[in-house]
Amino acid sequence: MRETQPFGILLLFTCAVFDVILLLVAESVIFPLLLQGAPYLPKAYAQTYTHLATFKEPANEQRGQVINAIAFSPDGQTLATDIAREVHLWDVDTGKHLSTFKGHTGPVHAVAFSPDGKTLASVSRDRERSGIHPTILWDPSVPIQKIAHYQRAPYTIQLWDIKTATSRLTFTEFISPITALEFSPDSAKLLIASQNGVIDVYDSATGRRELYSFGLFAHDRILNSIGTIAYAAALSDKIITRWIWKVNSFMPRRVPEKEVYRRFSVEQWFTHFRFVGEPAIGLNTGKERSLFFLIPDTYRVSALAFSPDGKILASGGQDREVRLYDVATAKIQLWDTDTGQLFHTFNSPGGWVNLLNFSPDGNTLASVGKRWWNKIFIWDMENYRLLSIITTGNREIKALQFAPDSITLASAHSDGTVHLWDITGRTKE
Repeated sequence: MRETQPFGILLLFTCAVFDVILLLVAESVIFPLLLQGAPYLPKAYAQTYTHLATFKEPANEQRGQVINAIAFSPDGQTLATDIAREVHLWDVDTGKHLSTFKGHTGPVHAVAFSPDGKTLASVSRDRERSGIHPTILWDPSVPIQKIAHYQRAPYTIQLWDIKTATSRLTFTEFISPITALEFSPDSAKLLIASQNGVIDVYDSATGRRELYSFGLFAHDRILNSIGTIAYAAALSDKIITRWIWKVNSFMPRRVPEKEVYRRFSVEQWFTHFRFVGEPAIGLNTGKERSLFFLIPDTYRVSALAFSPDGKILASGGQDREVRLYDVATAKIQLWDTDTGQLFHTFNSPGGWVNLLNFSPDGNTLASVGKRWWNKIFIWDMENYRLLSIITTGNREIKALQFAPDSITLASAHSDGTVHLWDITGRTKE
């Protein structure tokens, strides 16, 4: 036995050295790879970020108005925000309040700059009506894929001269709740996408409507069906619409004309539906084929966003499983809009995903969860990993918007403030 002791000691020493080497390899190689898909991000592996500025209109301290609409100018130097029935402009570099646009009689829902930087568009709802929401129906077995029964409300569109801070055009249209507002590349047209999937295009000089058509769209959930017809009808339902401006005509690509809408009597079908157990996303790509039904790995979908090139649809929701954790893990799923196939899933902390926003270059995705309502999660769309978790303080995040540089991110909050962040941390406060 005495002769074997040196061998045993040598063996123990060798094992100890091997364990140390294994730990070093795991720390330098294996752990970073695992953290790329990890829902929680240790500080050592997090990308830095910098708080750049806080915008808050002094008079809003007493009013306590929530900010829901934000937009950057084309050069990224000016930020527009809504405050109740007003629109405010801010200098991004200095944080100085530049001007206030007054004239809306209802809450402002959306703002947008023209590409030439001379005009700002804003939209407000003239009066609130209960029960105004779309009822969307799809029948994949027949050529007509979409039937919409909906009510409309009066919206006022104002076009402001940024230099003089005066309104140069005001007109009212009866449309469904607005989901998007955008100028054409030549600033001559103004596009409004509605919650029923319709795109309206107006002449920005006269306010005359020039186009009324369905756009490419995705619906956040399909829960019921009548035979082959699938439909959804709830106050929280929404459609996000995607369009592409043509170089010469500056007109958005349309859904084929065979996909038309018509009025549909609620009494004809309301008592003859059955519940579909699997919630689905309805994706219409505008191509000559049936509607895609995407089945997410979530109980229900609460956020949708198209990538800038329209090739990716991001959906966010909540896990269908009951998890006994302090903070539930939710999922953000990425879908190929050409094939309807799921190609990646982010496991996100923060619970139910409420907000999704792509950077203009499509390389970054920002999200906000329901449980962690004061944190912004920054996702790398090239390497599919969580880059950083931005803590915004004790205030709920209501809207997100990237600047044209894809680095500066604006967050609008429930306390009437807007905060600017450098998601790379290169700019020091």
